[in-house]
Amino acid sequence: MEIIKGEREELEKKVIALLKEKVELKLKKKKKVVLGIPGGSSVKGVFEKLRVANLSWEDIEIFMVDERFVPLTNENSNFGQAEKLFIGDLFRKGKIPEENVHAFSFNSDKEESVKEYEEEFFDGREKFDVVILGLGEDGHVASLFPKSDVLSEYCGFIFIENSPKKPKERISASRKLLEKTDFAILLVFGEGKKKAYERFLDKEIKVDDCPAKMLENVEELFVFSDLG
Repeated sequence: MEIIKGEREELEKKVIALLKEKVELKLKKKKKVVLGIPGGSSVKGVFEKLRVANLSWEDIEIFMVDERFVPLTNENSNFGQAEKLFIGDLFRKGKIPEENVHAFSFNSDKEESVKEYEEEFFDGREKFDVVILGLGEDGHVASLFPKSDVLSEYCGFIFIENSPKKPKERISASRKLLEKTDFAILLVFGEGKKKAYERFLDKEIKVDDCPAKMLENVEELFVFSDLG
């Protein structure tokens, strides 16, 4: 794990530079890179910079690490935020093929919707190559919350039906799927994340109490924080 500290604006620029470097390294070994993205406030500045980043978008596939059971046009949709901040612009400029972007959409059978998204992900893919995640104020990442019974051995996508944060129904990459990631970026921005960050760094705290600690198991983890 490498921790990089500084002012948020400069850190976001460093995130983009590091992401570009890692994607290019991956593309020397494989044809497509699988990028996982979240929602939340921490990632907004990074998304805005991705809109103008010089990445090999034609060779990048985007999946959600988590999503809420709301229409994609709803203000609570994680994909809706990403589309507004950078994906829509990439579409309009012809930088990324639409088939490279995998939004989650649900039907009346919500658990079946999760299974369909999982099948879509594993159709030719085994894991995320790269994930970007924000640290929640309670230590959660994606939609994996402390003391949750979904912090299990299952390696796929899971249906969250009683999230402690609204909306309660969500889809999330599982702990084991996230742990298989080759390269992860964890964003820790703002005083509101200070206690969660302290818990994340505390070696005595377990994953059940601070799910972000699961990221210590990925091959490479970079933490970007504007906290002292």
